[in-house]
Amino acid sequence: MPYWDEKTMTVEKVAKELGVNPRTVTGLRKGTEKGDWNTLINCSRFFNVPLEKLLVVEEEE
Repeated sequence: MPYWDEKTMTVEKVAKELGVNPRTVTGLRKGTEKGDWNTLINCSRFFNVPLEKLLVVEEEE
């Protein structure tokens, strides 16, 4: 997630705020997990990022 502040945020802290398992947060960061709608909405609110930005898929070259 490009909105992640490495200095102040831990996987555990974000997981607790989002109400998900830390493995889910790790998967979201790595791009191996997509998350359900509730998780995406909560991420949008937590990181103060428009939902549309979280739904952008970057194509591999």
